[in-house]
Amino acid sequence: MPPMTEDEFNRLPEDVKRGILEKQRDDGLRAKQYKDRIKSRATTAAIAAGVLAAAATVVISPFVGFWLDMGTMAALGAYATVHYRLSLLGGILAIGIPCTIQLVIGAGNGWCAGLFGFVFVYCGIGGAIGLWASGRRSIEDAGF
Repeated sequence: MPPMTEDEFNRLPEDVKRGILEKQRDDGLRAKQYKDRIKSRATTAAIAAGVLAAAATVVISPFVGFWLDMGTMAALGAYATVHYRLSLLGGILAIGIPCTIQLVIGAGNGWCAGLFGFVFVYCGIGGAIGLWASGRRSIEDAGF
């Protein structure tokens, strides 16, 4: 059904016009609240992933800058995972790939030991963030 023109809207009874305008206002308010919830959830995921990745990196590197770098990569990937509504595999890719690339760069420059088994740690963080975000969306969609 095509949208209503202004002339058609003006011909409607006042109570119907009021109802339509209230529904539009309520829909806009709900959309804003949803965006705010997503931003809050993405920020929480970014902080958690950044701290976990930095803590895991402490084991393989003595350089504080490298810890912060890995934490930042994981935080950006976690924010993207939640913001773009990715799930398990999306989280693994969004966090695991940037951290793996950073691990290769760090090993090549001598910033960390070349323990590429740690790739699974970063992929695990990504999978956990993806599952958490997916679960939160499911709970929210169910109305809880």
